[in-house]
Amino acid sequence: MTARGNAVAETRAEGGRDPVSGLPFPTLDDVRRARPVVDRHLRRTPLLSSPALDERLGFRCLVKCENLQPIGAFKVRGGVVLMDGLSPG
Repeated sequence: MTARGNAVAETRAEGGRDPVSGLPFPTLDDVRRARPVVDRHLRRTPLLSSPALDERLGFRCLVKCENLQPIGAFKVRGGVVLMDGLSPG
């Protein structure tokens, strides 16, 4: 890992802020609060094995298929949680 990568990892572990956006890193409690919101709006995506990837890496690797979400990306989860927290009107 690079020196910058180490600094980011240490900051994240301390509950710091993202160096680019300045936003606080999510906590485990944040993730737990977001789960029911995400579950209401998005489908659960499977973990699939890939024999070709396993062989290339030398170990079993499971791939999380977020491309099966309606918009084809995992980033939709954060948007759903953000929008759920907005007040109407």
